[in-house]
Amino acid sequence: MDSPANRGHGHRPTRFAIRRPEVVSEVFDAETVVVDLVAGRYYAFNATATAIWSRLALRPTLDEVAAALTPAFGGAERARAEVAPFLDRLVVAG
Repeated sequence: MDSPANRGHGHRPTRFAIRRPEVVSEVFDAETVVVDLVAGRYYAFNATATAIWSRLALRPTLDEVAAALTPAFGGAERARAEVAPFLDRLVVAG
């Protein structure tokens, strides 16, 4: 994730991106499997998390991701409320 210096300090990066080549992902139907090859951890993302993850290649802001998902959540506030915690967890996970 962007801004490793801010990890664990309660700061959210301005833009989000995956910057670790050892983290790979593959989409299966509407779900994504993400594997950290160095740490040996894997994550399974549901359709919503997959939609967020797929946008990270564009180095979006939180607001840009939330805006893209607003129709799915029926409103901008709800989209932001769903997107923000997921992005925060990604930052903490590294």
